[in-house]
Order: sequence, then C-alpha cells, then structure tokens
Amino acid sequence: MSTLFDEIKAAGIPFASHETDLYIPATHDALRILDRFTLERKNATFFINQAPPHIGERWIDVPFAYLPAWEAKQRNQFHG
Repeated sequence: MSTLFDEIKAAGIPFASHETDLYIPATHDALRILDRFTLERKNATFFINQAPPHIGERWIDVPFAYLPAWEAKQRNQFHG
C-alpha cells in the first residue's frame, strides 16, 4: 500500500517539508492524489507559500505525512 508521500513523489509533484509535515502545491494533480487519502485530506490546511521560489503560490500543509522524517525517527530509535 502506497502512502500519500509515495504518490506525490511518483507523480513528480514538487514538495517541501518541516519535520513530519508535508507541503505540496495546491494543483489539480496534487489535490486529486490527496483526495484518495481520507485522513490526510481531513487534516490538510491551505496556506500561501512565503519561501522562494514559490512565494505567493497556494500550497497545502499535510500534518504527519512526510514519510522520510518518520523513517529517520525509526532508524534513530533502533540505532540511537
């Protein structure tokens, strides 16, 4: 079973993150993928990006959906 992050990455959609939060642009393709993940969609919020080169663009903050952060936490837990 793939995750939201896996689907976003496979589709070639740009993304950013902060800790475990996944940031994706609010494009038609990104929203179509997000809509397939009910819990993540319910928790997502929209914001206007303030980081170059995406200043002024509408993006989506999906809490806890940035998979690499969780993988790193798991590695650190076992190899701490």
